[in-house]
Amino acid sequence: MPNRNLHQKPFDAGTLAKLEIFKLTAEGFLGVFIGSGQSRCMRIQILDFFCGPGLDSQGNMGSPVMLLRHLQNLGKKIQEEGYKVSVLLNDAEDDKVEVLKKNLKETKLDSGPYDLRFANREFLEVFPEEAARMEGAANLVLIDQNGVRQFPPDVFTKLRKLPTTDVLVFMSSSYAWRFQDAPEMQRHLETAKAFGPTTRTKSIIWRLFPSKRGAISTA
Repeated sequence: MPNRNLHQKPFDAGTLAKLEIFKLTAEGFLGVFIGSGQSRCMRIQILDFFCGPGLDSQGNMGSPVMLLRHLQNLGKKIQEEGYKVSVLLNDAEDDKVEVLKKNLKETKLDSGPYDLRFANREFLEVFPEEAARMEGAANLVLIDQNGVRQFPPDVFTKLRKLPTTDVLVFMSSSYAWRFQDAPEMQRHLETAKAFGPTTRTKSIIWRLFPSKRGAISTA
C-alpha cells in the first residue's frame, strides 16, 4: 500500500486530534523534566521518527514545528540550568526532510536551545542506533506511522525497558483489526494480545459453545 502524503493538503480532523495529543504529551513531559525539580536527569532527548515536513499546505504546525516552538519558549530555563536537549527529526522520505529544513529556517526554528539532528532513514534501520543513545536520558519518542509495520514486538520490548522514557505511538488500528487473522499482519503485530481471540478462533468457540457468543464480541 503506497504511503499517503498527508502534507500536500490541510490536516484532517484525525490528524489535528493526533497533533493535539502530541502537544499535550510533549508539554507534560517537558514540564516534568525541565525545571520542575522532579527529576535530576539533565540529558533530554525527543525523537520524532516520522516527522514529515513540519507544516501542512495551509501552514498549520506539524509535530516538529510544534515541539521546537515549545522548546524555544523554555530556552531561558534550559540554558540557565544546563540541560542538554537533543531533538531527532527523521523521515524515510528525503523530500520531506528537505522541506522540513526549509520550513524550520523560515520559521527561525533551525537553531535554539537544542541540538537538532536530521535523519533520512527507515524507522527500523535508525531505531537500534537511537535506542543505544536513549540509555541514561529522559526520552520522548513519537512513532506516527502509516499502517502497523513499524512497531513490532521487539521495538516495544526495547522501549518498555528504558527508564524515564515516554512513548507515543499511532497506528492504523482499524486496518489491523480488519486483517488481524492474516499471517502478514501477525508478523508485525501480536494481534491476539492486542485484540483478544482472532475471528477464526471466535468462530470455533461459538460453534462449540453457543452460549459464549454474547461474551466474546467481534467488535
